[in-house]
Amino acid sequence: MKGVVLIASGNPQYGNMAHQLCLSIKFSSPGIPVALFYTESAVTHLEDKRRMNVDVMTLLEPKHLRTGKRPDDDGLRAKTYLYELSPFSETIAIDVDTLWLPQKPVTALLEELKDLDFTMSCRSVCEVKDATETFIHWADSTKIVKEYGLTEGKLYNVSSEFIYFRKCDKVKALFNTIRDVYDNLKVPHVYFGGGIPDEVAFTIALAIHSFNLHQDIYIPCYWEPYHKQSLLASEMYKKFWALSVG
Repeated sequence: MKGVVLIASGNPQYGNMAHQLCLSIKFSSPGIPVALFYTESAVTHLEDKRRMNVDVMTLLEPKHLRTGKRPDDDGLRAKTYLYELSPFSETIAIDVDTLWLPQKPVTALLEELKDLDFTMSCRSVCEVKDATETFIHWADSTKIVKEYGLTEGKLYNVSSEFIYFRKCDKVKALFNTIRDVYDNLKVPHVYFGGGIPDEVAFTIALAIHSFNLHQDIYIPCYWEPYHKQSLLASEMYKKFWALSVG
């Protein structure tokens, strides 16, 4: 079964955004199942949780949230458990601070990606040998290359706002490495929302596994601060699947 996974943790605004995202997904693809993983803090303000309009609601467990070593943001570490959390054989995981655009159904994107094991949003790529200090925002890429003994392959500047994967041994091993890297990060890093940015762990794990994404540059979500241009709705619908409001 194919479906969409959302994570809403921490601030109640994430519960509100998850609700709106789910409505936009159901509008474009009424039959697609949506699973929400949440913390009580994100949804406790809602009078009736059933009005979230998701098909499955599951409370995140303590093991999904914090390592006990650092004050990590709940939702960031939970992404390292996406493989374990997802009830679907094929999953789209998307940040809740997005809206699905109405003219491109989720089912069409799942069909487009059906032959892949894993992919995610990626804004740029370089060869490991060409890594520079500032290639990614979250950590010095030259230190990543050194500390993790990377000698060849690609280094991806990824965004975890959109992730697609299928259940298979290859992807399970990748997510195990993502979580291990996240919990035992060997390089200094920028903090995001008081926690460790999960993207740095995805970048490192993909390089460790020599895992090539299906496109070097893949941006399914329109985010105006990144694209630095304001698009008409008609233009947005042609080029993108979702609108990020993060």
